[in-house]
Amino acid sequence: MHGGALVSLADTAVVMAIKSLLPQGTHFATISMEIKFLYPVKQGVVTARAEVIHREGRTIDGRATLYNEEGRCVLEFCSVFKIARDKTIKEINVKGS
Repeated sequence: MHGGALVSLADTAVVMAIKSLLPQGTHFATISMEIKFLYPVKQGVVTARAEVIHREGRTIDGRATLYNEEGRCVLEFCSVFKIARDKTIKEINVKGS
């Protein structure tokens, strides 16, 4: 499996963990990440388990671990997210598009 697809799964899993803790409509973004590829995924289903490990102010640290069908750890992912100052981003109307 392509490494970028695995990273996307891990990032999305952490996002879902964060969303479960914040008010609906809160906007936040990944500002850094560290990835450790541990074992190749050649086929099958990949499972992600994620958690929020620390929150201070507008900064949230998360972690995800990805497993192959045999339960072997294939990727470790740590990331930092930042909550937007204005928690609800205003819609921008772009002309000419």
